[in-house]
Amino acid sequence: MSDALEQRLRQQAEGFAVHFADVDRFKQVNDAVLKAIAERLGSALE
Repeated sequence: MSDALEQRLRQQAEGFAVHFADVDRFKQVNDAVLKAIAERLGSALE
């Protein structure tokens, strides 16, 4: 990842940011979000 960041910095004069979050119980949060998205998509397709 650091190699990719260094390459990006060399290619672009403007800055950028990387955000990293270590979330406890990420799988449960992710599953809940995906379920909500699936329900909305299902409603939109009816």
